[in-house]
Amino acid sequence: MTVTVQNVAQPHIIIENINLWYGEKQALKNISMEIPRNSVTALIGPSSCGKSTFIRYLKRMNDLFKNCRIEGKVLIEILAGSGD
Repeated sequence: MTVTVQNVAQPHIIIENINLWYGEKQALKNISMEIPRNSVTALIGPSSCGKSTFIRYLKRMNDLFKNCRIEGKVLIEILAGSGD
């Protein structure tokens, strides 16, 4: 799965070099993208290209699988509230 996002002014979520394996099988390879603040993002691709695996990764659901190995990082900007 190759992801390209252009014209990202102020990214809210930054995904860097995600690689994920189930045992010896690599399910995600070098996924990097930036998701801008206040935007809608869609993952589109053919069957079995890694869309659901990527969403499970973001939700940390792959942590439940014994033979799942993950490399890379996700940075999420958390904006402080007004305190009201």
